[in-house]
Amino acid sequence: MIGLVLKLSATFVTWYQQTIRQLPQAAAVLLGIALFWVMKEPLGALQNPDYTYALVPGALIALLGFNISVSKLSVSYRIIYRVMIGMLFFYSFTAGFSALPEVLNAGRNELTQWGISNAHIVLIVAGILAFWRVGFGAYVVLHTMWEKALMSDVLQTGIQTTDYLNLAQGILFMVLATLVAQYLPYIIRNMPKLVADEDRATRERDYLSYSQTIMMAMFAIHFVNYFTSGVMKIRLSNPWWEWLITNDTSAIMMAADLAHLNPLLTFPWLLAPLYWLMENGFVVFNVLVLGGQLLSIVALRNFRAALVLTIFFDLMHTMIFFATGIFFWKWILANLAFVTALSAMTHKRLTWPAYGFFLAIFLGAKFVFHVVWLGWFDTHSSVDIHFEAVTETGEVYRVPSNYFLGGSVQVSQQRMGRPAGQYGSIAGHFPTMTLGSVYNTAFHHLDDKCGLPRQKPIPLTDQPNVRKANHIVSVIHPYILSQVDENGRLNYDLYPHHIWSNVFMFDDFKQLDKRTISYYRYVVESVCTKLKEGRAERNVVYRSTLDIPVK
Repeated sequence: MIGLVLKLSATFVTWYQQTIRQLPQAAAVLLGIALFWVMKEPLGALQNPDYTYALVPGALIALLGFNISVSKLSVSYRIIYRVMIGMLFFYSFTAGFSALPEVLNAGRNELTQWGISNAHIVLIVAGILAFWRVGFGAYVVLHTMWEKALMSDVLQTGIQTTDYLNLAQGILFMVLATLVAQYLPYIIRNMPKLVADEDRATRERDYLSYSQTIMMAMFAIHFVNYFTSGVMKIRLSNPWWEWLITNDTSAIMMAADLAHLNPLLTFPWLLAPLYWLMENGFVVFNVLVLGGQLLSIVALRNFRAALVLTIFFDLMHTMIFFATGIFFWKWILANLAFVTALSAMTHKRLTWPAYGFFLAIFLGAKFVFHVVWLGWFDTHSSVDIHFEAVTETGEVYRVPSNYFLGGSVQVSQQRMGRPAGQYGSIAGHFPTMTLGSVYNTAFHHLDDKCGLPRQKPIPLTDQPNVRKANHIVSVIHPYILSQVDENGRLNYDLYPHHIWSNVFMFDDFKQLDKRTISYYRYVVESVCTKLKEGRAERNVVYRSTLDIPVK
């Protein structure tokens, strides 16, 4: 009995010492989250089209963090920080104002107008300096968010944020938490200093430095996206295992095929086996995906387990791309960076108090950060929403989603001007969302015979939200004409799209002189899909159109 008491006492003392030693790091992380929340809510600094909210906080944080050298921080921190900043810089620089018309200055304040003309120069300077000084990374993040908010405001479409926002917010948190770690010792006496703390951590197996703790908190904030996506799949099921054993993922492949998004369309000898594999093995894939997503909460406990699971998620994203054209290239790069960062920490052991702290960050992230809930049922009842270009001579061309540049993700996700009917769909059409997805278990049950309910048809002209389709054409077409070469062409594929229309499927439209386009036709088709001899086959049950003149 005495031995047991002594053993428990020693365990408690060890736990207490480990907890006390990590309190400064925990304080830096929590204060970093608090600062992020202040910027996100009261100041409106995130996702605001006013350039003030990018430049002013970005400049202030850069000034405060100018003395923090990236090279003095841990290897793991440097890997995540530099890869993510480089990725956001590339994304912002290549996907920014190249896709916006000159008229976007209308109604903007003077600083925003100046930013529209000159912010790319500020971005280049800040992007270069950010690789050596932590503070400048904040401007790169805020610039990306401002730029996307401005684009969304101009196109009036509500640009999808799933592919970048959670990563951008995570890096901004890292910068803010690092600022706290830098200045906290000047506020609280006897607090370990940021750089000295790095040296101490390298000598001890059970000790994480400031920057290692911040990096792991960022990893928890990122990883929770997978966990919540797994939870979403269970929440929408009735009973809870319905998605697991009934969701046929070949259906979304067929919808992507017919929307000309699938990258394997030009390689039918690869596409047919993949269809067969998805159609016959979807339960196995569902088990792997859901199991991996739910295990993310456990993998936080061990660096090697987290590393392996992160590799699995990258393989999952790669499979999704080849099956649907949905390209999570930013998540793939982020995961590769985390794999490398975690590899540099496999000699470390995460204590139970540390795991408990990161678990709390993991579970609480949804209350502060943008966390995605990716879960739905795939159906064979899809609504193919796209544009056609009609020339002066009456020739008709299907327009690839890539053509819409900054708005390409909305067009490829078939959200462009989708008016809401009784079932959340366009009146007269299937109540499905992107690529035939539904969030209603009853609709999923009805899909076996493509029998989803449809409202009484209403002309598109009588559905007010269709103005979004009119608006994006009125914005993009003049810009396209201002950028074409002497033959009336331009390469709209050289753009960091989130969902790529297959670049080999639209050669006829690519060669078209865009100056000859007389009007665009907004097309909505309710389509029943089925697999026949290794290819998707479509049966259009209802079609409605709206012509949008540009001449």
